[in-house]
Amino acid sequence: MKMWTRKKKITISVIIAIVVILVGGYLFGTHRVASAVPGHVYQYTSVNGNNKLYMAFSKNTDQVVVTADKDKALKANANDRDFQTIYKMGRVKTAPGSIWQREAI
Repeated sequence: MKMWTRKKKITISVIIAIVVILVGGYLFGTHRVASAVPGHVYQYTSVNGNNKLYMAFSKNTDQVVVTADKDKALKANANDRDFQTIYKMGRVKTAPGSIWQREAI
């Protein structure tokens, strides 16, 4: 059986540590976003940071409510009737060329 050198052991340990950190970070990040607000409501912030939109996803259809009002997004997520009521109210208009990024709230 071949003996491993100290340098090889350190290299393998560093690679394993990096893989564990990356996988753990990915799992934490994906579960953190889903649990940040009860029921799948997400906050999107413009890259320059001065605009926020909230998105609530329907549990039964492929519809989504996009609103600048956090309370409306949370209410839409409460039950199907509230979701449909808020969904029918309309959509948020954004400036052409706006860039948005998702973050947990």
